Amino acid sequence: MPSAGRRRGGRRPEVVRLIGRIGGLWWAYVKGQMVLALITGSMVWILGIGVGLSWPLAIGLIAGILDVIPTLGQFIALVPAVGVALWRGSSVLPVENWAFALIVLAGFLLIQQVVSLFIAPQLLGRRLDIPPLLALVAVLVGAVAANVVGAYLAIPVLVAAREILAYARRKARGLPPFPEDEA
Repeated sequence: MPSAGRRRGGRRPEVVRLIGRIGGLWWAYVKGQMVLALITGSMVWILGIGVGLSWPLAIGLIAGILDVIPTLGQFIALVPAVGVALWRGSSVLPVENWAFALIVLAGFLLIQQVVSLFIAPQLLGRRLDIPPLLALVAVLVGAVAANVVGAYLAIPVLVAAREILAYARRKARGLPPFPEDEA
Protein backbone atom coordinates (compact mmCIF):
# COMPACT_ATOMS: atom_id res chain seq x y z
CA MET A 1 0.00 0.00 0.00
CA PRO A 2 1.53 3.32 -1.05
CA SER A 3 2.11 5.91 1.61
CA ALA A 4 0.10 9.10 1.64
CA GLY A 5 3.25 11.12 0.96
CA ARG A 6 4.08 9.12 -2.12
CA ARG A 7 0.57 9.53 -3.43
CA ARG A 8 0.67 13.31 -2.95
CA GLY A 9 4.22 14.00 -4.07
CA GLY A 10 5.22 10.86 -5.96
CA ARG A 11 4.20 9.25 -9.21
CA ARG A 12 0.46 9.65 -8.92
CA PRO A 13 0.36 13.40 -9.70
CA GLU A 14 2.77 12.87 -12.62
CA VAL A 15 0.59 10.13 -14.06
CA VAL A 16 -2.50 12.29 -13.61
CA ARG A 17 -0.72 15.16 -15.40
CA LEU A 18 0.38 12.82 -18.18
CA ILE A 19 -3.17 11.56 -18.63
CA GLY A 20 -4.39 15.15 -18.63
CA ARG A 21 -1.88 16.09 -21.31
CA ILE A 22 -2.92 13.11 -23.45
CA GLY A 23 -6.59 13.99 -22.91
CA GLY A 24 -5.84 17.53 -24.07
CA LEU A 25 -4.23 16.20 -27.24
CA TRP A 26 -7.20 13.93 -27.92
CA TRP A 27 -9.56 16.88 -27.37
CA ALA A 28 -7.49 18.98 -29.82
CA TYR A 29 -7.87 16.15 -32.33
CA VAL A 30 -11.66 16.06 -31.87
CA LYS A 31 -11.87 19.84 -32.30
CA GLY A 32 -9.70 19.54 -35.41
CA GLN A 33 -12.08 16.93 -36.81
CA MET A 34 -14.99 19.31 -36.22
CA VAL A 35 -13.17 22.08 -38.09
CA LEU A 36 -12.49 19.65 -40.94
CA ALA A 37 -16.19 18.74 -41.02
CA LEU A 38 -17.04 22.44 -41.27
CA ILE A 39 -14.52 22.92 -44.08
CA THR A 40 -15.80 19.88 -45.97
CA GLY A 41 -19.43 20.90 -45.59
CA SER A 42 -18.62 24.42 -46.78
CA MET A 43 -16.70 23.16 -49.79
CA VAL A 44 -19.57 20.85 -50.77
CA TRP A 45 -22.06 23.69 -50.32
CA ILE A 46 -19.95 25.98 -52.56
CA LEU A 47 -19.58 23.18 -55.12
CA GLY A 48 -23.35 22.66 -55.08
CA ILE A 49 -24.01 26.35 -55.67
CA GLY A 50 -21.38 26.53 -58.39
CA VAL A 51 -22.66 23.60 -60.43
CA GLY A 52 -26.37 24.26 -59.83
CA LEU A 53 -27.15 21.32 -57.55
CA SER A 54 -30.54 21.51 -55.85
CA TRP A 55 -30.50 21.98 -52.06
CA PRO A 56 -26.74 22.73 -51.82
CA LEU A 57 -26.92 23.83 -48.17
CA ALA A 58 -28.66 20.62 -47.07
CA ILE A 59 -26.19 18.48 -49.01
CA GLY A 60 -23.27 20.47 -47.58
CA LEU A 61 -24.64 19.95 -44.05
CA ILE A 62 -24.99 16.22 -44.67
CA ALA A 63 -21.43 16.05 -46.02
CA GLY A 64 -20.06 18.02 -43.07
CA ILE A 65 -21.88 15.95 -40.46
CA LEU A 66 -20.88 12.66 -42.08
CA ASP A 67 -17.29 13.82 -42.53
CA VAL A 68 -16.56 12.87 -38.92
CA ILE A 69 -16.87 9.23 -40.01
CA PRO A 70 -13.48 8.62 -41.63
CA THR A 71 -13.48 7.41 -45.23
CA LEU A 72 -17.05 6.09 -45.23
CA GLY A 73 -18.68 9.37 -44.23
CA GLN A 74 -17.99 11.12 -47.51
CA PHE A 75 -19.09 8.12 -49.53
CA ILE A 76 -22.35 7.95 -47.60
CA ALA A 77 -22.87 11.71 -48.14
CA LEU A 78 -22.22 11.19 -51.82
CA VAL A 79 -25.37 9.07 -52.23
CA PRO A 80 -27.95 11.85 -51.68
CA ALA A 81 -25.86 14.33 -53.69
CA VAL A 82 -25.63 12.04 -56.71
CA GLY A 83 -29.29 11.06 -56.25
CA VAL A 84 -30.37 14.70 -56.31
CA ALA A 85 -28.14 15.32 -59.34
CA LEU A 86 -29.75 12.41 -61.20
CA TRP A 87 -33.26 13.39 -60.17
CA ARG A 88 -33.19 17.19 -60.51
CA GLY A 89 -30.24 17.87 -62.82
CA SER A 90 -28.35 21.15 -62.86
CA SER A 91 -29.85 24.62 -62.85
CA VAL A 92 -26.62 26.03 -64.27
CA LEU A 93 -24.89 23.48 -66.51
CA PRO A 94 -26.52 22.45 -69.79
CA VAL A 95 -25.85 18.72 -69.42
CA GLU A 96 -28.02 15.67 -69.04
CA ASN A 97 -28.76 14.46 -65.52
CA TRP A 98 -26.49 11.39 -65.73
CA ALA A 99 -23.56 13.58 -66.85
CA PHE A 100 -24.35 16.05 -64.08
CA ALA A 101 -24.32 13.20 -61.55
CA LEU A 102 -20.81 12.30 -62.77
CA ILE A 103 -19.74 15.93 -62.34
CA VAL A 104 -21.08 15.95 -58.77
CA LEU A 105 -19.33 12.63 -58.10
CA ALA A 106 -16.03 14.02 -59.41
CA GLY A 107 -16.45 17.18 -57.33
CA PHE A 108 -17.07 15.16 -54.17
CA LEU A 109 -14.05 12.97 -54.81
CA LEU A 110 -11.88 16.03 -55.46
CA ILE A 111 -13.05 17.68 -52.23
CA GLN A 112 -12.42 14.47 -50.29
CA GLN A 113 -8.89 14.19 -51.67
CA VAL A 114 -8.03 17.85 -51.05
CA VAL A 115 -9.31 17.68 -47.46
CA SER A 116 -7.69 14.34 -46.61
CA LEU A 117 -4.35 14.86 -48.32
CA PHE A 118 -3.71 18.56 -47.80
CA ILE A 119 -5.99 20.32 -45.33
CA ALA A 120 -6.30 17.61 -42.63
CA PRO A 121 -2.56 16.93 -42.26
CA GLN A 122 -1.85 20.68 -42.09
CA LEU A 123 -4.64 21.46 -39.64
CA LEU A 124 -4.14 18.47 -37.36
CA GLY A 125 -0.36 18.72 -37.62
CA ARG A 126 -0.48 22.31 -36.39
CA ARG A 127 -2.95 21.59 -33.58
CA LEU A 128 -1.09 18.50 -32.37
CA ASP A 129 2.47 19.60 -33.15
CA ILE A 130 3.23 16.83 -35.62
CA PRO A 131 4.59 17.26 -39.14
CA PRO A 132 1.83 17.03 -41.80
CA LEU A 133 3.67 14.25 -43.64
CA LEU A 134 3.86 12.21 -40.43
CA ALA A 135 0.12 12.76 -39.89
CA LEU A 136 -0.59 11.53 -43.42
CA VAL A 137 1.64 8.47 -43.01
CA ALA A 138 0.03 7.69 -39.64
CA VAL A 139 -3.46 7.77 -41.17
CA LEU A 140 -2.37 5.55 -44.06
CA VAL A 141 -0.69 3.05 -41.71
CA GLY A 142 -3.72 3.12 -39.42
CA ALA A 143 -6.02 2.45 -42.37
CA VAL A 144 -3.92 -0.49 -43.52
CA ALA A 145 -3.64 -1.90 -40.00
CA ALA A 146 -7.23 -1.45 -38.81
CA ASN A 147 -9.34 -0.02 -41.65
CA VAL A 148 -11.62 2.90 -40.77
CA VAL A 149 -11.07 2.72 -37.01
CA GLY A 150 -7.31 2.64 -37.53
CA ALA A 151 -7.41 5.65 -39.84
CA TYR A 152 -9.51 7.60 -37.35
CA LEU A 153 -7.44 6.73 -34.28
CA ALA A 154 -3.98 6.83 -35.91
CA ILE A 155 -3.20 10.46 -35.13
CA PRO A 156 -4.42 10.55 -31.51
CA VAL A 157 -2.62 7.26 -30.79
CA LEU A 158 0.53 8.68 -32.38
CA VAL A 159 0.50 11.84 -30.25
CA ALA A 160 -0.34 9.86 -27.09
CA ALA A 161 2.60 7.52 -27.76
CA ARG A 162 4.85 10.53 -28.38
CA GLU A 163 3.78 12.06 -25.06
CA ILE A 164 4.34 8.81 -23.14
CA LEU A 165 7.76 8.26 -24.74
CA ALA A 166 8.85 11.84 -24.00
CA TYR A 167 7.74 11.39 -20.38
CA ALA A 168 9.63 8.09 -20.05
CA ARG A 169 12.76 9.49 -21.72
CA ARG A 170 12.87 12.53 -19.43
CA LYS A 171 12.34 10.36 -16.34
CA ALA A 172 15.10 7.95 -17.44
CA ARG A 173 17.52 10.87 -17.84
CA GLY A 174 16.68 12.21 -14.40
CA LEU A 175 15.00 15.31 -15.78
CA PRO A 176 11.66 16.71 -14.66
CA PRO A 177 8.94 14.67 -16.40
CA PHE A 178 7.48 17.65 -18.25
CA PRO A 179 9.45 20.34 -20.10
CA GLU A 180 7.56 23.18 -18.40
CA ASP A 181 8.86 21.95 -15.00
CA GLU A 182 12.50 22.77 -15.93
CA ALA A 183 12.30 26.47 -15.19
